Amino acid sequence: MRSKTFFSLVAALVAVVTLVGFQVTTGAQGLAAIPEADVAEQSAPLPAQSPTVETTLLVYNTVDRLLAGDLLNTVTVDDVQVDLAAYPSHWAVVGVGTTDWAGRNGEMLPSGTAGDLRFWWADPDSPSHANVVDLSESLAHFPFMALAVGDPARSISWWLQDEEDVHRWLEQNLQASDIDLAGVQLEGQFGQVETSVAYYLPLTGLDLSSGYVGDDHFRFGDYVTATWTMNGVYAADPALQPVVSTAGHPLHLHGYQPDRMLGGHIKSARAISVTATIWPLTNVVTRTGQLSTRRLLDDLWVTVVDYAMRDSPVNVPTRAGVSVKSSAAARGDYRIAFRRAARATFADPAQFHDPHGLMALGLLRDQLAVEFGQTQVHAWLGYAFAEACVVEMEDGWAGAYVLQPDLPLLPSCGFQPHSHFTSELILAMSYNDLHQITRPGWGTDAEVTIPRADLVRWLQNNIAIDEWSPGMETQALIVGGVPLTETWQAADGETWSLRSTLEAAIERWREHRETADLQPGDIVPENMLHLAPALIDLFHHYPETVETYGPVLDEVLATYESALHPDGYWGFPGESFSTGHIMEQYVAAQAAGVNVALPSLHPVELMVAQQTLGGWFDIHNSNAIGAQSHGLRALGATLPLLEGQLGQ
Repeated sequence: MRSKTFFSLVAALVAVVTLVGFQVTTGAQGLAAIPEADVAEQSAPLPAQSPTVETTLLVYNTVDRLLAGDLLNTVTVDDVQVDLAAYPSHWAVVGVGTTDWAGRNGEMLPSGTAGDLRFWWADPDSPSHANVVDLSESLAHFPFMALAVGDPARSISWWLQDEEDVHRWLEQNLQASDIDLAGVQLEGQFGQVETSVAYYLPLTGLDLSSGYVGDDHFRFGDYVTATWTMNGVYAADPALQPVVSTAGHPLHLHGYQPDRMLGGHIKSARAISVTATIWPLTNVVTRTGQLSTRRLLDDLWVTVVDYAMRDSPVNVPTRAGVSVKSSAAARGDYRIAFRRAARATFADPAQFHDPHGLMALGLLRDQLAVEFGQTQVHAWLGYAFAEACVVEMEDGWAGAYVLQPDLPLLPSCGFQPHSHFTSELILAMSYNDLHQITRPGWGTDAEVTIPRADLVRWLQNNIAIDEWSPGMETQALIVGGVPLTETWQAADGETWSLRSTLEAAIERWREHRETADLQPGDIVPENMLHLAPALIDLFHHYPETVETYGPVLDEVLATYESALHPDGYWGFPGESFSTGHIMEQYVAAQAAGVNVALPSLHPVELMVAQQTLGGWFDIHNSNAIGAQSHGLRALGATLPLLEGQLGQ
């Protein structure tokens, strides 16, 4: 299923190599970071548990590959547990790692035993940027993890007292003890501890030659005296260091405070009274993992956490008359807000039943590719194509009605054709430069092809000048390629043209304006939000129409501005549905060459300020995926302006 959308797995050689006295077993694509390795014979999976099983450094992918942008070859909790089953269940396991969650990678702090390993994770999106939770029951994917599996009977204990530099002390003592490979755990009282927590590891790679620096990629912590548990791995050989750490840094430590459950990657630490446990290792096993293009979409645990968080704004008031500024806005961190909002918008394949997701992918394609990589965008597109709600008619295809419940309930497909959702599908395909969609048929392995021309023809035959569709119908016919001069007869016998549908949409919009009687601070209702996009696309495709219909667009924009609260919002600070529609329309009008100016960027600033940690905007009375999507689109459209005003 969806085989044409996703990359196929590529099998690679599995080899056993020998390095500096250690047995090094490589899986999948091998251990490219180790030079001059002599290939021996193919390796089977880890052996079943036996009395001769060796203490092992078990490595999934490498730090070197991770920093080069390989977040796609991953393993899961189940994969790791299957491998650990080869070792005595009481053997100690400590390690380091990260997840593939874009904009929320975090730091893994696994510790426990082979039979009972806890997958602790420091969350960069938590209020502290360092909250530690257990991912043992999650569907998390790990693009890098290094685990030291040690025999408790062979462990060594040292005591550190008043040592200013824990890393240096350990490296010196491990070297003096002729220990070249080891798992490490530190427990006790520490003085100052500096940490970092990765939140954005890009597919384009990351240069750490100057250390863990840069607010664009890491959150930083600086802690005073506290009790810590620190776990990690040590590799003295320069050839192994890029596998588990970075060149010149043989010791890689992650840690957390057990009483406060805060943690991260340990940049530096001062020991007051600390016990160090060392597990010397004799074997190295590396695995690359399986290629996964689904990254975020399969991580249902993240989806659940995001839904749980979305009702907990970051200490930002939600009513008028209060100065609203979140930490993200204060830092000018709108790009991170964009990443979070995108992740939430595309968090579950079922969300793509609603065409808003496919429309957002088309309109924001270049920006999303920069932030998440082309592979991720293609994966999202694959889901969007496969999940689109369509119904086959006698003369072709139409968009099916989409049930849009309040989040966190997800959209579902109906079985009846509908002009509004057909219009949205036409727009979505046009934004993605698609003349047709080829996708698996529901309940069958056979592929079906859905031409955009079918959708346009069905819409022409079923024009519905209803409460909320006229403007969108007109816009869909324009971008669907219907000529300005064409006339046609609908199924009910009425004759239509682009001009007549537009005139009907204008008339219906003016009726809604009289009924709404908007006042400053009111939310602009949906039935007043679809005319301006139709006019903007009309001007883009038929510039000669500006003279006739330009005053109508002025009329619409003036109505929007009359409803803008003096404090810079529609409805309430953070509202995203009408705010998203309106702000995006101003930018689109400018791109089409229309001489208009944004009334303010403040509505988007407030929308970002109200954003919760999970990436969901404060959508309140329009609590559906469409509101989230329009908020994301507005943020993407105005992102260059927001960053520009901050001098970024």
